[in-house]
Amino acid sequence: MRRYERAIFFLLDGSRPDVLGELLAQKKLPNFYELFVKNGIFTRATTVFPSTTGAAYLPYLTGFYPGHCNVPGIRWFDRARYAKTGIWNLQGFRSYIGPGSYFFNRDISENIKTLFDLIPNSMNIFSTVNRGVGFWGDRTWLFRSLYALYGHFTDRWLFVDRCIGRRVRGALRKNPRFLFSAFPAIDELSHRFHPFSPEVISAYLQFDGELGKILYRMEKNKLLDQTLFILASDHGMTATHTHFDLVSFMEGEGYRTFYYPKIFKRNFNLAIMQSGNAMAHIYLKKGFDWERKNYRNDLESLIDPLVQRTEVGWVAGLTEEGEIYVRSRESEAWIKEENNQIFYRTAGGDPLEFKNLKNVMTDYESLEFSFDQKYPDAFRQLLQLFKSERTGDLVVNAAPGYDLRLDYERPEHFSSHGSLIREHMQVPIAISHPIVLNRKIRSVDLFSTILELLDIETEIRCDGVSLFKSSQSF
Repeated sequence: MRRYERAIFFLLDGSRPDVLGELLAQKKLPNFYELFVKNGIFTRATTVFPSTTGAAYLPYLTGFYPGHCNVPGIRWFDRARYAKTGIWNLQGFRSYIGPGSYFFNRDISENIKTLFDLIPNSMNIFSTVNRGVGFWGDRTWLFRSLYALYGHFTDRWLFVDRCIGRRVRGALRKNPRFLFSAFPAIDELSHRFHPFSPEVISAYLQFDGELGKILYRMEKNKLLDQTLFILASDHGMTATHTHFDLVSFMEGEGYRTFYYPKIFKRNFNLAIMQSGNAMAHIYLKKGFDWERKNYRNDLESLIDPLVQRTEVGWVAGLTEEGEIYVRSRESEAWIKEENNQIFYRTAGGDPLEFKNLKNVMTDYESLEFSFDQKYPDAFRQLLQLFKSERTGDLVVNAAPGYDLRLDYERPEHFSSHGSLIREHMQVPIAISHPIVLNRKIRSVDLFSTILELLDIETEIRCDGVSLFKSSQSF
């Protein structure tokens, strides 16, 4: 198998495989076609739950799910830390939107290694996940917030992407062995308009132009032949037609709420943390302190009113026996994993709406079974999420077309992500190296694949499996 001297990873934030496919069919992405389709592979994979920026970068850069990294979303509440330190220690809760993004790397579990740790002479451009890259390797450390603020207040995200393209071309002068670069325009413009709007399509087309400039620079510098290229997205997007103010609803149910941006509050008994706006963690105070976790039987007063709402697809929590409990308006289900087998049972129907229901599966069988259904990879993704001590007592998954946040998104969002629905969970994967795929894949599989193609050995046993391994080998 061919090995490469260096790798460049483009994270096209919020891009959808169907949009890329349609633009390819219209022959509007010539550079993408030449690099990936003609000479490599272009396919779909499942991302992670929650399907949101930051958390969904982790599988690519660490090989682990967000739950294993203890970063269960773009916002979270740490009940154990909060119980010890209270409101004035910001380690008890987090939002990675704004200044909190600079705490992302310290929040990742200490034993986790990144590609930046493992590949010498690595560089990062515009990603909040950059542990191990070092000060000089983080090429936008001083400019990331300025770019984000400029794009937020002007909507000129195409300009921001062009700046990132220039940063990539500039970084090539240092000949990095690994370069990770995130392009935010598709995600940001999709939120502002919708995933198929002319503004968003312009971002896809502009990226293809930036890709052409990068390839030209590399060919000119004789770097192209020995470079591996990867392109992926962290999540998909869907149009939002109705906002559901989850905070106001829970306050109407009699709870005193804690949520972003109103975090300097006392005497609250419910914390609500949305991610991508189509999912949310809910944490309920138990008795007189925050340290003890609530289980299914403690949460009926939360579950019953939530599942009656049209805007809520389902909620999930833990039972005292360690099973994951999933409840919709009329159905309920239980998920558990024992001896490398996933067990699934339902009552009153199936809240996850699976067709040709299977009750016992291996991990890979669960992916294969669910990949093209409404909630791809739901079993593994719920199991990994509840491994994090920062995951809510309840996880709320919005119904398609709805989100869970109203008053505090400026400008208003007209598209959402974060949930387990197929349009949020399936992402494009493109690699310039030809790979014969005989199985469904996850975003977490790229970590070990990249290391293998760069001929870098590691003893890390991550959550993913190299794309060079067939389903029969695991």
